[in-house]
Amino acid sequence: MHTHASASQPRAYSGDANHVAHADTRESKAAQKSADNSRGRGPGRASFITEFIRKPSQVGAVAPSGKALARRMLKDVDFNTASVIVEFGPGTGAFTREILSRLQPRTRFVAIELSELFADRLHAKFPTLNLHRGSVTEVASAVKALGVEHPTESVDAIISGLPWASFSESLQRSILDATLPVLKPAGVLITFGYAVSTIMPASKRFTRKLLPEYFASVTRSRSVWMNFPPAFVLTCRKAGPQHTPHHGQTLGQTHARSRHHHA
Repeated sequence: MHTHASASQPRAYSGDANHVAHADTRESKAAQKSADNSRGRGPGRASFITEFIRKPSQVGAVAPSGKALARRMLKDVDFNTASVIVEFGPGTGAFTREILSRLQPRTRFVAIELSELFADRLHAKFPTLNLHRGSVTEVASAVKALGVEHPTESVDAIISGLPWASFSESLQRSILDATLPVLKPAGVLITFGYAVSTIMPASKRFTRKLLPEYFASVTRSRSVWMNFPPAFVLTCRKAGPQHTPHHGQTLGQTHARSRHHHA
């Protein structure tokens, strides 16, 4: 499935981020050289480098995420009971491949990708993938296109590879404003960050202010040292009657704002 973004939607991000980086060309080249030396070249890496150099604020990455991070990202998803799963910013498909390998036949899944280059690569790699080409703020439309008549509170889990630390507060809020309504009660947004980015103001704002503001609970995993660079996973759970054991450190707990609650 292929749908296109509205020109009015925010267009400043693409996912599967694996090194929040700067737009400066010299830094881009240095990061490219470091990544190549550490893990070798390949089509996925070449795609990331190409898109990062062209659109650093959208991609926020010079390398795909590793399998260890992908597996930790999916640890808190109950694939046996999930009916709808969404992926934000799949990039070259590091998380996508792991999700597809776990999907149950009855589970509906859609990946939302803004970058045309990444979207084309994803379609070539996963021809049967439900792929929405556009902004993740269009998540309700993407879910409806799966055949879900009422997208509100229909999604069990959203797996995000977006480089939140590269976003302005307004963009972070726009995405969260679109995300929370489609999640089921006790549904989860699962995303990740890097130790190297936690000192960035945008990262601090997102993890310490916005996530606790929007979600009933936010937990942080232990560092995934096998990833390059080491990363941690954030599991953000919407308010709801269900309780799922946490596998990490609780960052904060509060009820999301009332305007995000649905009867």
